[in-house]
Amino acid sequence: MKPFRWEAEALADDPFAGDFGNGEVALSDKMVTTRGGGTCHTCAGECEPGTRNRVLTERGDEGLETFRWCQPCCFAMAVYGIRPSIGDARFALGEERRAARRLATSRSQRVDES
Repeated sequence: MKPFRWEAEALADDPFAGDFGNGEVALSDKMVTTRGGGTCHTCAGECEPGTRNRVLTERGDEGLETFRWCQPCCFAMAVYGIRPSIGDARFALGEERRAARRLATSRSQRVDES
């Protein structure tokens, strides 16, 4: 199956550009149709079954690690060179969601300790 143009553009984007890596090696980087869902690495939202997602598997000092990106974040990757604000907004959404989850976890742990 030939990828849609936006998929090729999304795959051309380096999601970790600017990060300081430890020599990780990409073993697989492809677009897939999600069957079981998962959590998006950028926006921390759900990767809905039946949608197109990017999946990257890397090998590094810590072993294998797999990252998944939801379809809206893949669209943001595809247009990042033209409209970086879209990707920045997706990243900010992820930061908000992760902070909310940490807060909810912290509160539930305090309730459990009582």
